[in-house]
This record gives sequence, structure tokens and C-alpha cells, in this order.
Amino acid sequence: MELNRFKNSFSKMSHDQFKPLKIPLSNTKSIIIITSSADLDSASDFIADFFESDDLNQIRSILVQASIEEKFIELLRAKLRYVNKNALISTTIQEMEEQIEKLKQKGFPIIKNNDIDETGSKATVIKCPRSLITSNNLPLITLEVFRTTKEAISFAKGSLSVGIWCENISIAYEFINSLNEAFQIWFNSSHGKIHPKIPFYNGEVICEDPDIRNKSMSASAGSIVEIFDNVQFITKFRSSSFQTVVIPFGESFAN
Repeated sequence: MELNRFKNSFSKMSHDQFKPLKIPLSNTKSIIIITSSADLDSASDFIADFFESDDLNQIRSILVQASIEEKFIELLRAKLRYVNKNALISTTIQEMEEQIEKLKQKGFPIIKNNDIDETGSKATVIKCPRSLITSNNLPLITLEVFRTTKEAISFAKGSLSVGIWCENISIAYEFINSLNEAFQIWFNSSHGKIHPKIPFYNGEVICEDPDIRNKSMSASAGSIVEIFDNVQFITKFRSSSFQTVVIPFGESFAN
């Protein structure tokens, strides 16, 4: 019933009722972490769906745990084979071709590379360190491998928006407690999708829901939990900012 009410209310909204949100992102923009306990089918489906969507939080880095690296790359390669949408960020074809060629010459494998044509460059996934990408405006997603949770956390430090695929609750808490700089952490869900109930922080609280906005502006410590559309939003407050952790209901965590 609540879900239908939500869908009906949105279907009646006109274009000018939607407001653009400016979300702070790090130089690497959004980062996705795939752990060994993740549902690899769902995680690879999500990456493929990203290429077909206009996502505000553009993915720039994928971290994959070493023990599931080969299986995940195999799934990802198969699912990205038929994605043909142009890259979300426009760039010169020449710059894109030059960057790909340099990485190929250094021996870095291309996991996904649509042909580049006169309409613009296509999004590409390359297994290499993010530091080798000369421009953050190129539609290149890098994939790197990590061994331990602590190593993944060190990779993700400084990222303001992090999507984590993990079904181990203790490891999930380790990520939450360690990624203190991230304003948004998403677990096993559509990373970066803007939901009217989620409060974002960019020098001020940005939220369409007045109740949550008022709570966010008045709170100085602790946390609030909001449940809407089958998703749990946990907002952790600090003295000067807050962090939103998004956890969908259902079988998000196996243990």
C-alpha cells in the first residue's frame, strides 16, 4: 500500500517540482566495493545498469576482493557486452583513444570497451590503478583488486559516496565505522540513486522531506532511523556533518 502511494504521488509530479541536488564528490567520484560475500550476479547487474542510466553519482572506481576477482570479471564482461549507451560525460574522442592506447601498451586489460564512433566515446572499464587516468572527466571506470577489508578501506578513504556489496554484517559495520569521510554509504542497493527521503549534506542539509530536514538541522549527535519504500536510512550525526547509511530490507545480510 505504501509503495503504491509512493509511486502514485511521484507519477503526478511535474518536471518543475524536481530540484537539482549538488552532491559533493571526491576526485575519484563514487567508488564501488565488491566483497567476497557479495551477491555477484546482483552486483554485476548493477554495474551494467549504471551504463544505461543517468546517475548523478558517477562511478569512477570499482574495488573487487581478490578471491572473487576472476568470477566477477567474467560476469561483468558478459553483462556489459550488450550495453551501448554513450558515456555520461562528454569528452574528445582523441583524448579517450590516447588514454586507452597508453594503458593497453602498459599491459592493462580492457574489461569493457565499446567502439568509439562519431557520436562520442563509450564508457570503458580498465583493470588498472585510478592514479593512471590522466583526466577525471574521461568516461573510464577503473577496476582494482584488494585482499582484506582494511585494504579496501584504505583505497576508499576520501571518497564521499561509497557503494558496498557485502552480505557479512560484521564486515559491513567495519566499513561504516571506518569510512568516516563518506557522506553516503550504500549497501547492496542502487548506489547513487536520489531518493526524496535521503538527506544529503553539502555545507547544509539538502532534503525534500521537511520532517527529516528539521531533524537533521537540529540534531548534534546520535542517529535517526527512517524507513520508507522498503529501505532503511540510518543517519549518523556528528558535530558538523552527518553520514547516511542506506540498507534495503530483505536478505541484505546473510550473517
